[in-house]
Amino acid sequence: MAEKLADPRFHATLVQQYSEFRKALADNLDMLRFHYHKLNLIQKQLYELNLPLREHQIDMMQMPLVRQFITDDEVNADLTRGSGFSGGKAHIYNYWQENHSAKEKMDFLKNEYGTGGHSHACSGATHSGQDHDAKGVAYTKSGCDKLQMSWAQVVQRIDGLMRKGRYLSPEEEAERQAIEEAKVDPLGNVYDRFAVIDTEDGEYAIWDSQTDDYYVDPEGITEYFMDEWLANDYLEEVRQSVAAMDSVQPEVPAAEPDEVVEAPVSEEPTWNYQVGDTVYLDDTAFCVEQITDREVQLRDPSLAYPIFRAENRENFERMLSKEERNTALRTVTEKHPSEIIPETEQECRYLVTAYHHFENGFDDKLDYYTLEEAEKAAQGYVDGTMEDDGFKYDGAAVYDQQEHKCIRIYGDYPDEKAYAQVRASAKPEQQEPEYFIDHFYVAEDIQKRGALDIKEYSSFDDAMRAYYALPNTQRKALGAMNTRDLPGSLDFVQCVDGKDTIIQDYAQVDGWQNAEVMDIITQLEQSITTREIPPVPAKA
Repeated sequence: MAEKLADPRFHATLVQQYSEFRKALADNLDMLRFHYHKLNLIQKQLYELNLPLREHQIDMMQMPLVRQFITDDEVNADLTRGSGFSGGKAHIYNYWQENHSAKEKMDFLKNEYGTGGHSHACSGATHSGQDHDAKGVAYTKSGCDKLQMSWAQVVQRIDGLMRKGRYLSPEEEAERQAIEEAKVDPLGNVYDRFAVIDTEDGEYAIWDSQTDDYYVDPEGITEYFMDEWLANDYLEEVRQSVAAMDSVQPEVPAAEPDEVVEAPVSEEPTWNYQVGDTVYLDDTAFCVEQITDREVQLRDPSLAYPIFRAENRENFERMLSKEERNTALRTVTEKHPSEIIPETEQECRYLVTAYHHFENGFDDKLDYYTLEEAEKAAQGYVDGTMEDDGFKYDGAAVYDQQEHKCIRIYGDYPDEKAYAQVRASAKPEQQEPEYFIDHFYVAEDIQKRGALDIKEYSSFDDAMRAYYALPNTQRKALGAMNTRDLPGSLDFVQCVDGKDTIIQDYAQVDGWQNAEVMDIITQLEQSITTREIPPVPAKA
């Protein structure tokens, strides 16, 4: 057959006969028993058999290697997260709606972002991150070149997102419009009715100008917060909730004097979810890892690296109702007017809050019934025994939610108000140790993911030798742990971009501006200049 197809006369006859076959088939489809043949493709290939072949030469022996890179979509997705602070994205969006110059926008972003960063910045990749400081925003990702953007470039990128309507998601845009409508609506006076104020105990609460007292929710509870950001988040929830209730409040007709109106029996949906259940949020399957009175902790089982997500109970159940696959967890119970729901006999008195300078900032964890359980958990967050991946927090604190004060602090916990509360409740007969510095430590790389490699040294001499023995290609650090009743640690020197740099935290933290620390700083400055290790021992 190949030889015949090479014959021009046979080929021409075959093409003509195939064309006549196609015309006949168009009039009578029963000519073919099966109709899965690609007749157009066969005809095209028949025509091409008689076309001359073209030869092309290329010197390339193999395909060029294309390096990975950080994409525009990844940068845009991270910028649309906002500054990382509570309400930061709304602040940026509202500022862009005003008439500001590019220079004003740059200054605004510098102040709004501050200095910091976060991990999993590029498509959620484990070995990716974002850092920002006065110079701009930098993105890193394993296998990719570092992407450094100045604040001017960030302003241009956000300008483009704003013009295209892509800075806010459709859900955020709908929520923003609802809030704006509530503000201009007559019911919008609720926004002036509530505000965040400081309480006498140094906490934050919502003030209701209508009752001239702290706001009490429909369940008769007044919420107090250690963190002003959390209080502001709760303020927005209160405003929206009260505005929504006022907008749908029906007019109650006047009843007859002797008329008794019985409340109808209502059927309310409830959720019956437990630890280990699979739930669906935003079209993604999550495993329920932990349930507390306040929140539900979730884990995405499809990710190799365990990433946890926490949602408060009310918002979590609202999200459950949006996904039909969660209906198996839903039950309907009858609720009668005479039914009384008893309150919890014993409330969790102690709250543990953990702190990490880079990963989460201040992060409320769990409530505990006993002080012993809370103390063990707080120490565990610092030691790295509370997280599955061994992640260590810089510090942790235990709060007494009945007394509304901090009673225990572990590790480096930069909250002066918490320290003041602990000092106020400390026993007066306790004497401070003779030495301020208990021991020195050297961290091999403080930018390492997971648990840090830290070694402790009793003398400054040994610590300096260990510090200089480490390479300058990583963010190594040397610091000290003090001996006071509130244990704490500070870095004295870090290797920043290959250069040993004195860290000025000691000058800003109460209690660290003493002769012992200043003598160490002086010796460090001299050692960095001369590269000599001074024989300055710490406490034996």
